[in-house]
Amino acid sequence: MRYFSRSFISLLVIAGLLSGVVLVAPPAAAVSTVWTSTSDFDAGTKQDGTEFFTNVGVAQPMYSLISAPSTWYANGKTYVVFLGTASVPSSTYLVYITSYDHASGAWATPISIATGSIVADDHSAPSLFIDPSGFLHVFYGAHDSSIEYIKSTNPYDTSSWTTMADPESGTATYPSPFSYSSNIWLRYREGGGSTFDDWGYRTSADGGSTWSGLTVFLRVGGTDGTYLSAPEIWTDRFYFVFSRLVSGVRHNLYLCYLDLDTGDNFDMAGTNLGPLVDSAEAEANCLISNTGTSQVWGIVARADPATGVPYIVYTEGSSSTWRLNFTRWNGAAWTAPITIFTTDAGQNYADMIVTSGTDIEGFFVNTGYPGTTGGGTSGGGDMERWHFDGSWSYQGTLMSEGRSRKPLNLPAVPINHQDDLRIVFSEVGAPTNNPHPLWTYNLKLYAWGSGGLVVNDDFTSGNPWVETATDNSLSVSAGDLRLGTVYTDTFATAVTGADSWKWNSFSRRTITDVAAVCNPLDIASGLIQNTITYDAGMECGVSSAFSVSGDFDVRIKADVITAGSNYQRNLCIYDRGSVCSTTAGVLPTDTDGLFYRYLTASSIAAFNVSGGVLTQVGTTTTATVDPVWLRITRIVTTFTFFYSSDGSVWTQDEQLTRGDAPSVFYVTFAQVINGVTDGRTDFDDFSLSGTVNSPGGYRTSGSWTSPAIAADWDEAVTSITLQHSNLTADTPIDKIEVLRDFQVIETYDTNLTSGSETTLSFNAAGGGYMQVRVTLAGNGSASPTLESVQMTIGARDVTAELVELLLWLFLWIATVVLAFVSQPIFGIVSGIFGSFAAYDVFTLTGNLPLSLGVLMIALPLMAFSFGEFYKKMTQSEEAAA
Repeated sequence: MRYFSRSFISLLVIAGLLSGVVLVAPPAAAVSTVWTSTSDFDAGTKQDGTEFFTNVGVAQPMYSLISAPSTWYANGKTYVVFLGTASVPSSTYLVYITSYDHASGAWATPISIATGSIVADDHSAPSLFIDPSGFLHVFYGAHDSSIEYIKSTNPYDTSSWTTMADPESGTATYPSPFSYSSNIWLRYREGGGSTFDDWGYRTSADGGSTWSGLTVFLRVGGTDGTYLSAPEIWTDRFYFVFSRLVSGVRHNLYLCYLDLDTGDNFDMAGTNLGPLVDSAEAEANCLISNTGTSQVWGIVARADPATGVPYIVYTEGSSSTWRLNFTRWNGAAWTAPITIFTTDAGQNYADMIVTSGTDIEGFFVNTGYPGTTGGGTSGGGDMERWHFDGSWSYQGTLMSEGRSRKPLNLPAVPINHQDDLRIVFSEVGAPTNNPHPLWTYNLKLYAWGSGGLVVNDDFTSGNPWVETATDNSLSVSAGDLRLGTVYTDTFATAVTGADSWKWNSFSRRTITDVAAVCNPLDIASGLIQNTITYDAGMECGVSSAFSVSGDFDVRIKADVITAGSNYQRNLCIYDRGSVCSTTAGVLPTDTDGLFYRYLTASSIAAFNVSGGVLTQVGTTTTATVDPVWLRITRIVTTFTFFYSSDGSVWTQDEQLTRGDAPSVFYVTFAQVINGVTDGRTDFDDFSLSGTVNSPGGYRTSGSWTSPAIAADWDEAVTSITLQHSNLTADTPIDKIEVLRDFQVIETYDTNLTSGSETTLSFNAAGGGYMQVRVTLAGNGSASPTLESVQMTIGARDVTAELVELLLWLFLWIATVVLAFVSQPIFGIVSGIFGSFAAYDVFTLTGNLPLSLGVLMIALPLMAFSFGEFYKKMTQSEEAAA
């Protein structure tokens, strides 16, 4: 036992010294950081997430109705491809891609990926395919032309692309890729001009390097064509649903399917139609509904994942009367079409998620602003959600045209969609004969899932979730932090892009004026609006995302920085947004409201607007005022116009009584130039009193995150003290969180609903960069006020962890001793101070395997003990409050 005693004591001494160093280390002194001023709060994070995820779309950014898919989920991300432009306006389009990371909740910045520009044609929109190895394939640029094709250089990577050989170098349109039997299949329409009636496919077995010849599966013959829906694949079936073009009119509804194994086509009754469906077979076997003279648009078919039964929705009608119809295969025949709702345009499109025959989620476009898209087949409006459980029922509006300010369309369910992102849709541009041609540009794309709209936090604005006096000196007192409000705005936060939860930017130009551009609409110490040289008329402005009802008082400052030639600075109170001009043909014919104009630094005039017709109120006031404040008030049926040179002393201008005025108004301010010289105006100091409708006067939730403070490993956040006011059950401090290295580690989520000071105790994980996040909540009409935040970082009580570590150390030492207690190896240890004995060496050699075996158990035990200690020192405990 001589060796055991000496070694055991030595190891205990070493362990004791080590633990003693830890136990006697002086505790860290408590350090408090207080954020109590406007500049303190400005140093934190007040980022605002927009409802859209990008705003660089053009025309019909996704042609998902027929060139599909445009969005695909893979490897934790949902990818979206679409058409956009780098400048406004542009005679060429670009292919963009972006992605949403489901784990981080972040949208990637859209990047242009095409190797060249596309002639401005929305039919050339891209489609996307992601192969099993993760490579992204994008097909684009085809409208009676070659199919251009690029492939990502690396799996799941959008930063680098390889230009591939065109799969089709003839006259192709609407490429739609899908996968079957380890091959890429590319379906498209072949032919152009008067012979665009062939639909076929090519396949690739080598990842797109080479393609098979074209196999035509549908040909109706003659000069008549067919329009197919997006592909729907179920097991080995490719359903193709189509309408038939006769003398320029699309009518009737058809469905058959292609067996992807045999290459033969079948009707739903199982009749084999061979490899090519012709006109006679289409009429005899594929016809679902003969619509007579009524047109058929917007077809989408989705199959029951369990049974393969197809369900179809489509628009059918003419002129401005259209029906969204639904039909399904009942096992023997197609059910009689039922009308889900009536709408105003044939191109109000749809998509669906079919879970079962009694669980279908429909994403449908319904009437938005009547008349703004020209009626007829031109589409776009409100994006609605419906549900089928045997009958269809309305579930809500995801985004309205009134809120977005442009018609919404083109819903697309991502391939392999996830619950938190189930649908992508976009604004759509007006047709070329529409009097609002610039609606074609700066289009927003949206996504929606189980948590609502999938916002993009990369878009910051001058209207954050929470505001200080810096953001909004008209509404927030110095040193306070409040939920963002729509009632006032000083446009103080410097960002690019005027779009936010309060405002939607817009621009308008004449059709021939291709050089005119708003470049851009910025917020930086005022809303700055720039335009380049043009010669036919340009309007740039912002329109409220909220509406106003009842009595109101609206004011805005217009500061002419660069006059430009023949300019206007306008304030409009209309029953719709996105326009604030007197230019002939610009206003939709059903527009109602009021218009106040400052013209070329020489005159001020007020107008009444009814049915899209402007009538001047009173006479023109000759005045040169720069900057000029414009103001419109309403008291019951009386509307009064004012102007001012300083925003405090007002001159009453004109007055109007209108008993038939709209009940709801939107606020718009804009500059218009009808000359050839560039101009710029700063709009600032917006102020509103009145009843605000959706989205409410205040944000209903908003967070502030403090700057990061460094802490040592044995330091932690020990307490947080808040100074606050205006707390109620409806306007509480909703949550307080502690962040370590920018990740939430502790949460106190009991609402604070009263009082002026609250102190909470914490024992957070030690070390790293510490922060506090405070979340405010409201009811849309009021806000709590946060006046100061104090975060105290002090010594963390780690006694329990150290005692546990010592117990682990003792167990480890005991295990090591047991490994050698009767082994002469300890003689070697003592031999360092003496001499080795032959017996010691012989015994060591004979028993070394047993000793090492026990030691192999002891070493992982020691590693585990230190791992447990590290985990306890770096992970959070329950908060104590």
